[in-house]
Amino acid sequence: MHSQDPLIKYKEYHKNSTNIAIHQACVPLILATAYAAFLTPNLALALNVFYSLNYLLFDVFSQKSINCIGYLQVIYAVSIVQRNLLSQQVNIIIHLLSWALQIYGHKVHEKNSPAFLDNLYDSFLFAPYFTFLETFYPDTMRQIQDPTQTQTQTQTQPKYITIKKINNFNKNTKNIIYFAGLFQKADKHYAKIADQLPEFNHIFVNVFFENGDNYNDTLIKIYEELNPKAQGVSKQEQQQEDQQQQEDQQQEDQQQEDQQQQEDQQQQQQTECIIGFSFGGSLAKQYKEIIFDKEKCYTKCILISPGGFKSNTFCEKFITTISQPLYKLYNNSKWYMISNYPTYQNHHNLTINDYLIHSTHDQVHNPDLSIYDPTFINSIKITLNHVQHKDMLPIIQKQKIIQQLIQNDYNVNEVKKKSLTSTLSKLLFGGHFYPYHIGLWLSVSTYNLYSFIANQYSQYSQYSPYYFFKGFVFASTVWSFTEYAFHRFILHKFFGKHHNKHHDYPNKLSIIHTPMLLVVLNWFAYYFLFQKFLNPQEMTSYCIFFPLNYLAFEYIHLLSHSYVGRNNIILNAKQYHKLHHLTPNTNYSFVTPFWDFYFGTLSPNYKTQPEEILFGYIPFYSFLIHKIQNQSNSNSKDNSE
Repeated sequence: MHSQDPLIKYKEYHKNSTNIAIHQACVPLILATAYAAFLTPNLALALNVFYSLNYLLFDVFSQKSINCIGYLQVIYAVSIVQRNLLSQQVNIIIHLLSWALQIYGHKVHEKNSPAFLDNLYDSFLFAPYFTFLETFYPDTMRQIQDPTQTQTQTQTQPKYITIKKINNFNKNTKNIIYFAGLFQKADKHYAKIADQLPEFNHIFVNVFFENGDNYNDTLIKIYEELNPKAQGVSKQEQQQEDQQQQEDQQQEDQQQEDQQQQEDQQQQQQTECIIGFSFGGSLAKQYKEIIFDKEKCYTKCILISPGGFKSNTFCEKFITTISQPLYKLYNNSKWYMISNYPTYQNHHNLTINDYLIHSTHDQVHNPDLSIYDPTFINSIKITLNHVQHKDMLPIIQKQKIIQQLIQNDYNVNEVKKKSLTSTLSKLLFGGHFYPYHIGLWLSVSTYNLYSFIANQYSQYSQYSPYYFFKGFVFASTVWSFTEYAFHRFILHKFFGKHHNKHHDYPNKLSIIHTPMLLVVLNWFAYYFLFQKFLNPQEMTSYCIFFPLNYLAFEYIHLLSHSYVGRNNIILNAKQYHKLHHLTPNTNYSFVTPFWDFYFGTLSPNYKTQPEEILFGYIPFYSFLIHKIQNQSNSNSKDNSE
C-alpha cells in the first residue's frame, strides 16, 4: 500500500520548468520507441491498453483520464509509424537519447536524481499521465499540494470553494443551502431550481476533500460564514453573566440585553432548508446536526438520492467489492471516499423534518427504507419511477418538485409528479433518435457490404455491380413507398396520439422520429418476405441499401425542421414537408413526391414537372432537380416559424 498519492510523490521530483519541458518531450518518445524497438506488436497493444485502463481507474473515469486515452493512442500510432519507417537501431538510439536528456534535466536543472531510482514502480505507472497533465492540464498540476510546504502554508489553503450566491444575496431573507455530489456538476441544475424560488437566498457549497477528512470543521466554518453572529452569541452570553455579577446593574439594562439576545437568536435561524444530492446528502445531514447544536432547532432537509445510507443494490455491492483493493493500489482521495461507500460522512438515520426524493431505478444511491416505520416514510418520501441517478436533478427541476415541496409547506401529498416512461419504452415507442439507432443500422449495412465485396471476389461468385445497382434501386423503391404508407396509414391512424404530438410541437426535435419498434418489425417482415423471391446477390445488396434509406429518411426529416442553410435538396424537402404540416392530409412522403403524386395526396401548392416524377421513386431525385418557387419568400417564412 502506498503511503502517498503517486502524483504528489512524482511532483516532488519535477518542479523545475526546464526539466518538466524535457519530460514532456522525452516521455512520449521513450514510450513510443519502447513499443517500436523492444516489444512485439501484440505486446505493445497490450501495454497501451494497460496504461489506458490504469489511468481511467486511477482518476475514477474523470474527464482528464478519458482525454488521456487519446494522448496514449497518439503515442501508440506514432510507434506504429516508427516501427515501419525506422530501423530498430534508430529507435533504440532515440530511446537512449531520451533517457539521457531526462537524466540531464534532473542532474543539471532539478538538482536531484530521477524518480525511477527511488520508486521504479510508480515511475513506470504514472510518468505518461504526469507529462499529459503537465502539458494539457497545467493548472491541475499547480494545485497538487507540495509536501515540502510548511504547516503554516498548508493551513492557509482554503478547504472549500468560496460560497457562491446563486441569486443576489439578501441578509433579510432565509437561505436555501445546496450540497452536491463529489463527481457531479450540480450547480447548473441548482441554479435553475433557484430561479423557481426567488424569495430565498440560494447558496451552493462545493467542498474539497482529503483522506480521513471528517468534514465537520469545514461545515462549521461554512455555518459561521453564513451566520456571522453565531460566534458572537457565546461572547454575549458571557458578557451577560459578567453583568449579572455586577451589583449596580439596573433592571432596565437587563431587559434590553435579554431582548437583544432574542433578536440575535432570531437572526441566527436563517436557514429555510438544506438540499443535498448524492454524496451531498451526507453533508446535508451533517450540516443539519450542526444547526441543531448551535440553534436547538430542527431545520428542514431535502435529500435527493442521498449518499450515506445503505441501499443493498447491485451497484453498492459491486463498489464495496472493488473499491478496497483499488484504494490500496492508488491511495488517492477519490478512492478513499469510494472505499467507504455508501455510508461515508453520514451516521444518521432519517429523522424529523427530513424529506426524501428517490427513484426506484436509481442503482447508485437508493436508501433501504425497510428499517423505518411505513407511516413515517410515507409522510416524507417522494418516489420517482424510471429515473437514473444522473437524471434525478434535471427531472426534479423540470417538474418543479422542490418548488412545490417548499411552497406547499413540505406536504409531500400535495406535490404533483408527471408520470415518466422507462428507457426501454422510449427506445421502442418514443420518437427519440438515439445513437444506437445509427450504430445498429450502419452495422447491418456495413456487414452486408463486406459480405457482398467478399463474395464478389470469390472464385465461383455470381456477385457483380449489376446486382449491386439492382439492389439499390429495389431497396430505394421499397423504402420510399414504405415511409409513405407508414406515415399515411400507420402513424396518422393507429399511432395518432404519438404522431399528433409532433404536429402540435413540430420544432421539438426529440419527438419527431418514427418509433423504433415499427422500424424493427418492418425490417424483419420484409426480410423474410423478400428472401422467397430474391436471389442471394439481390438480397445482400438490398440489405445494404434499405438501412441507409431509413437513416437518410430520419436525417432529412430532422433537417426539414431545423435546417437554415442553402442546399437546394434540403430546402426542397423542407418546403415539401412544411406543406404537410399546414395540410396534414397531403404530402405524406419525406424523400420524394412520387407516391403522393400517384396516390392523389400531393399538395396543390407543390408544383412538379414530368421529369421529376419519371424516376421519382429514387429518394431525393425529385428534390435534386426541383426548382424552388419564390425561394427567398419561402426562406423568410420558414425562419420566422
